[in-house]
Amino acid sequence: MKRAWLLWLIILPGVLAGQSFDAGIRAGVSASQISGDYIQGYNKPGIYAGIFTSLDLSPRSLILLEMNYVEKGSRQIARPDKGVFRSYRLMLNYIELPVAYEYFINQQLAVAGGLSFGVLLNRSNNEEDEGGVISQTKPFRNYELALNMGGMYWFLDNMAAGIRHSVSIIPVRLYEDTDSQNYNTPWGPSRHQHIYMLRFFVSYKI
Repeated sequence: MKRAWLLWLIILPGVLAGQSFDAGIRAGVSASQISGDYIQGYNKPGIYAGIFTSLDLSPRSLILLEMNYVEKGSRQIARPDKGVFRSYRLMLNYIELPVAYEYFINQQLAVAGGLSFGVLLNRSNNEEDEGGVISQTKPFRNYELALNMGGMYWFLDNMAAGIRHSVSIIPVRLYEDTDSQNYNTPWGPSRHQHIYMLRFFVSYKI
């Protein structure tokens, strides 16, 4: 957490020295899943909120710097009447520092892409099944590096609705070769676990 704040404080003065910048807040919801949990679908809801600042590069493009709190993970609710007897919940809460390039197709519609570095906040007691907290499990990495792609629609001069998809570039949990089968990821087959997440949010320029 302290490292995330320190990195933000290092980056922020450079942004403030720019010729044209904006700042604002954004909030929304997330839906996520993780490879290797034998559960399909973006079934884990979460909260997404943060602050952002942007530096204009041209009339149609800018650089976005953000600091966000986001809840990721996986979830399955047991439904014995439908033959689903296993319940599972994985809760991974991160502070993220995304950097993105945003391009305006027109005055209202923009697309963006970039990377984010996340610091895991809850490093224990973050995995449960029908028996309670799962303690005998491999630990998650303390950080995540993810690729982000998305778009925004500015329906007011200072307010927009957005959607973003992200996927871990570096696995968030490592397994030994004998522990797990290969799973398909955008980076090729992997035995390790990657997080996939959708987020829907509203941005407000201050």
